[in-house]
Amino acid sequence: MVKLALKQSTFGGPKAAKTAYMLFADEVRSQAQEEVVAKHGKVVLAEVGKVVAEKWKNVSAEKKSELDAKSKEDKARYEQEYKAWEGTDEYKKMVKARAEYEMKEANKKAKDAAKESGMPSKPLSAYFAFGNQVREEERAKGNSLAAPDIAKVLKERWANIAPEAKAALEEKAKAEKEQYDKDLAAWLETDAGKAYKATENSNKKKFNDTMVRDANKLAKNSGMPAKPKNAQALFAVDFKAEKGEEITDVKELNAQAKSAWEALDAASKKVYEDKAKAAEKEYNVQMKEFKKTDAWKELNKAQAAKKRTNAAAAGGSPKAKRAKVEESADVENDASNSAAASSSTTVGEEAEESTEA
Repeated sequence: MVKLALKQSTFGGPKAAKTAYMLFADEVRSQAQEEVVAKHGKVVLAEVGKVVAEKWKNVSAEKKSELDAKSKEDKARYEQEYKAWEGTDEYKKMVKARAEYEMKEANKKAKDAAKESGMPSKPLSAYFAFGNQVREEERAKGNSLAAPDIAKVLKERWANIAPEAKAALEEKAKAEKEQYDKDLAAWLETDAGKAYKATENSNKKKFNDTMVRDANKLAKNSGMPAKPKNAQALFAVDFKAEKGEEITDVKELNAQAKSAWEALDAASKKVYEDKAKAAEKEYNVQMKEFKKTDAWKELNKAQAAKKRTNAAAAGGSPKAKRAKVEESADVENDASNSAAASSSTTVGEEAEESTEA
């Protein structure tokens, strides 16, 4: 369930379209409330809903048709506004905020379960350990301070703490942190620890996948050219046009398309290969220009983050992981291919996709 702070309206998104029933409810709500007040002496929302539902049952077909038409208009308005909103920075912020929230909740759930399986607890820093001491001292004095007041007292006390007392707290915190690191490393080698790490990596991967999908959508909406079909796929288009209605079975269509391509003479294949080369040349020209846009930079940034997560999950040295991420050519290829994978299908795949569509 999306929290109120993460709703699209918070990020300047368009107002949701209303159904015919919702439009009708808007028209009769005041009357329904008056009827409920007359009966119960006050507005009871549940009762108002029941009155509206009863009134809806008696609405004429003509009135419902009128409301349906208005609902369709509102839906068209919403879709138009939503498409325009998708290209804004506010939309990107919402996508990221939602993905971060979902990842945070999933990680919290995993960590709670991990603690029950023996995951060591992270020790307090010197400052927070001192904060606990201050709170206990204030309670002993009978002072019941609110959080802002405690924070103010703590800040002042920490700024004026004796150097030797501060050093002792910091030394203790350092020792506890070192022991924690050892305990955590050992726990991560257990079955429970490995399961926790795998879940954490999976949650990060889901987050990155969401960001890549959004960047991909932005790139397409910003005019990123579609990767052209290869020679086989171009042939499949013609084959489908000729045999598609005759052969309704997808597997059979795929098999015959593949066989027909393989049986095609060299001269006929060259016609499709030349078309594919020309389309590829034009695509490269268009992509050269598109790579100058912010949308392309966003897509590459998302792809790079995804590569880092995958590299970390797969293991290997930090240097090796960085080397994988810094292969910009690979990142660009991944971005292009993920954006238009369906455009470079083989004969069989082209026929299958077309039939399913």
